[in-house]
Amino acid sequence: MISKTNNKKILPLGFIFAFFVLVMLVALFLFFVSSPDSKDEIKLVDVEVNSHNTEIFVALAGAGIVDVFVDATPEKTTVIYSLPESIKKEESWYYIFGAVAGIYPETQKIIVQAYVGGIATEQIEAKTSDVLDFIEKKVPEKDFLETIIIDSDT
Repeated sequence: MISKTNNKKILPLGFIFAFFVLVMLVALFLFFVSSPDSKDEIKLVDVEVNSHNTEIFVALAGAGIVDVFVDATPEKTTVIYSLPESIKKEESWYYIFGAVAGIYPETQKIIVQAYVGGIATEQIEAKTSDVLDFIEKKVPEKDFLETIIIDSDT
């Protein structure tokens, strides 16, 4: 039987280990070079919690309006919500106007936007002072309704 000699050289185990260590060192170097410097660190900022948002949200949740977004500022308070099936849309407007005016009478106007089945309905806007006058029975409902701005293009 004739045997053939294989001329392939087998790399020594030490060379393979040294190559692996070299690859790891290069990878670590690239990792540390690409990591953010101290100047790029995330800076902490103060976050102010708007208690009016929370109070209005809780009041609406108590009435069954739980899928709601509230943004209360001195200029305006916006309430966007998904109308529950158990509440009529017009009734929800009165409740939201009353809740916002009662909790945050300093806001200048109240904007209400309902979604029914995921589709936006008209946007209703009223001055907080008009809402408070209606609540305090200083104006009849007919006069109050004339002050409300209805935007049906939303």
